[in-house]
Amino acid sequence: MNALRIALLSLTCGFVPPASAAMICVTNTAQLQQAADIAGENGQDDELRLEAASFAPPSPNVQAALLYWPADSDLDTSLKISGGWKVGTNCSEQTPNATLTLLNLQGKVGMRFQVDPPRQFLGSVTIENLYLVDSGSAGGWGYARALSWKVNAGNSARFLADRLVILYSDDSWSGAVWMQQTGGGTMSLRNSVIAHHASHQGGIEFPAVDIQALDGAHGFLINNSIHDNVGVGEVAGVNVAGKVDLYNNIIANNTATSLVHYELNAEAGSEVSLVSNHIETRNLPQPPLTDIDNTAGAADWSMAGDYRILSTGSTLRDSGFNDPPGGLPATDVFGNPRAADREVDKGALEAKGNIMFRDGFES
Repeated sequence: MNALRIALLSLTCGFVPPASAAMICVTNTAQLQQAADIAGENGQDDELRLEAASFAPPSPNVQAALLYWPADSDLDTSLKISGGWKVGTNCSEQTPNATLTLLNLQGKVGMRFQVDPPRQFLGSVTIENLYLVDSGSAGGWGYARALSWKVNAGNSARFLADRLVILYSDDSWSGAVWMQQTGGGTMSLRNSVIAHHASHQGGIEFPAVDIQALDGAHGFLINNSIHDNVGVGEVAGVNVAGKVDLYNNIIANNTATSLVHYELNAEAGSEVSLVSNHIETRNLPQPPLTDIDNTAGAADWSMAGDYRILSTGSTLRDSGFNDPPGGLPATDVFGNPRAADREVDKGALEAKGNIMFRDGFES
């Protein structure tokens, strides 16, 4: 790790140099970007651990909480960014159930990862245990999102976004989550809640979630709850392009500006597989490659604070598929054990567990 960069962090924002060069303990928003800059140019695997706290909004002169454009030295390394580390332990111990770290974005972009051709990303990035709230375009970008992954990749590339809660993003020009990977590898959005996003700009389709796995890449959506978003055009909840598999998701109760709109839309030529999802409405130009145990229509769940949960007797409980690609997550988005009864519940919240509210902490 660059000694000058560590010294700069120490002087500017109280950064404590890690015992191992591969781990950086992050205690505030300013440290997050500086730690990502180090991780993107040191030529080694890195882990950024965020304390389980409510992080202040990014400063007025920055565009996002985190921007990651790795240098050539880091195109084949791994990066893990995880929240939920106990305060005061130098990130050596996780909180019970890995409490989500809250990033209050206050109108700024959340996390943006980008590798453009001819450069090719061959490594892996994992982000988990984070709560991203109130993203927008106040940072000055036309296309702002809570989470953006735009990567030209090789076959070994891997991106996993796991246990995220993305709420109340609001932007004229984009959705809440945009993931585009070309050239090879996999990208996954898993165990996450995306809700209460609003797009406004007319003339272009802006769903809440847009997943594009192109030219040999493979995308996965597994055990997500996507609800109460407002899209632009005919796509309310999720748009997919290329090769994308969906398992155990609930995509419902979203709306859009068009009178006729769909919860799930696939672009022409897409190869879509659907297993054990509840999707209120869908528009698929080609029949899915796999279409097993999926349901449609009004979802059998109810509001509880910012979330929709499965009530006793809901048909969405104990009705998922227990062996999705990559395996079943051990816990739901809030750290409660998965498959509490027999089969996993659909969506991001396993029934009977505690939920969190907008401050990022349990009720």
